[in-house]
Amino acid sequence: MARSLKDSYRMQLFAALAANLALYYALVKGLSFSEFKMETATAHLSALLPGGLAVALCGILNSQLTYLQKARIVFLRWRDPLPGCRAFSHYVAKDPRIDMKAVRAKWSPLPKGAQQQNALWYRIYQQEQGTEAVNHLNRHWLFARDYASICVLLLIALGALGIYQMPSALSWFVFVGIVLTQFFFARRSAVNHAERFILTVIAQAAAKPN
Repeated sequence: MARSLKDSYRMQLFAALAANLALYYALVKGLSFSEFKMETATAHLSALLPGGLAVALCGILNSQLTYLQKARIVFLRWRDPLPGCRAFSHYVAKDPRIDMKAVRAKWSPLPKGAQQQNALWYRIYQQEQGTEAVNHLNRHWLFARDYASICVLLLIALGALGIYQMPSALSWFVFVGIVLTQFFFARRSAVNHAERFILTVIAQAAAKPN
C-alpha cells in the first residue's frame, strides 16, 4: 500500500519537534552554547521517546488542529481560509502559464463565492492529483502548513511551561524567539507552496484538450 502524503513527511516533522525539545531541554538546564551538545540532549529525548512513540507523538500533536484551523494559522484569515476559496478570484490571474480563455471555456461561468470556488478547484484537483508536479507541491504545502501549526502548539505548551521552568527570562525569550522565527519561515513557505499548488492544478487541467 502506498504511503499517504502525511506519512511521507512525518519523520521530518518529528525531527523538527525533537530539535525544539532539545533546545528547550538545554535552556531549562541552563546550558550555554559551548556546553550544549545535541547528542546529549537527544540521548535524553531518545530514552523518553522511542521511535514508534515519537512518530505517534508527532501525529497526535499535529491532529490537535483541524485542517481549517491550520489554514487559518497559515493565511491569517478566519473566514474561508482554504487557498482554494480564492483560486479563481485571486490566484488564477497571477500565473502566465494559465490561458484564461481556456479556463473560461472549460468552467464558465467561473464562481465568485469562496465556497463555490473551493468546490470547483477541488473537483479539478481530483482529476490532477495523480501527477508528479501536483503531488510534489501538495506534499510541500502540507509539510510547511503542519510545521507552522506545530510551532504554534510548541509556543502555547512549552512557552507556558517555560515561564516556570526556565532559569531566566532571557532563556525564555531565546526559546520563544527561535520558535517564532521557525513559525514565520514555515508560514511563508506554506503560503508560497499553496499558491503554486493551486495554480499548477488549474494550469495542468486548462492545458488539456476538451
